[in-house]
Amino acid sequence: PTVGLALHEGSHVKLTDFTVLKELMNDNLTPKDLVIEIQKKYDKDTWGANYYIKNHIKSLLNYVEDRRIDNFVYRSAPGYQGYYQAMYNKYFHSKVIDKGLQSSEKRNLDWDSYMFRIINLTNPNRDLDALPGLRDIWNLLDLRNIGRIKNTSEALDIAFEIFKIVESNLPKPECKSGKKPKQGKKGKKGKGGTGNGQCKTPQGKGTDNGSTAKGGKITINKGGNGSGNSKPIELTPSQQAQLRKAIEKQKE
Repeated sequence: PTVGLALHEGSHVKLTDFTVLKELMNDNLTPKDLVIEIQKKYDKDTWGANYYIKNHIKSLLNYVEDRRIDNFVYRSAPGYQGYYQAMYNKYFHSKVIDKGLQSSEKRNLDWDSYMFRIINLTNPNRDLDALPGLRDIWNLLDLRNIGRIKNTSEALDIAFEIFKIVESNLPKPECKSGKKPKQGKKGKKGKGGTGNGQCKTPQGKGTDNGSTAKGGKITINKGGNGSGNSKPIELTPSQQAQLRKAIEKQKE
């Protein structure tokens, strides 16, 4: 797994265009109509809307780019495949992640749930009905044909499309007592224009039936379509804690 991780990070140096990320963080690549949409939905100022968008886009771009470069190296250098499989098995196909995907956890209509489900789409236990729009994201990514994405700019385009799908399924925050949400202070780390002072996003559940993917062992970009009829399992407090730690390792 360590060698696989080293190969993965090295492939970023070789294949990722970091100027794209720099331009994104400077607000140069975010569509203006998307900024306006987020401003209205969350009652943010321009700075806050940009911060909200690029914060999520950065994570989504990283995910799409990871799949692109891993696929490139995996297919270009067969001798490295065992290392990549070991890395994926450790971080993305572990037993605790398997169980988490089949459980009732991470099925709320929020970014945390969506990101958990998205970054584990390579896992054969994925449930494409766990959250609304997840199946659309699966079809958009088309992991079996991820090689069609040739560079970081194209990966960014996919990231923006995923962002739009997720946002279209997130409910607009509701304000208590009809009060407008408080704006965060610009420049304060993590608070800029967040606009969630008196508002909260209603929590909801996906319409899924807790199904799991059919099929056998997968490599990096293969597997079933995440359909079935199983009922979500309930995790014990200990298992929930293990899942939280596993998710943190995935993020790292």
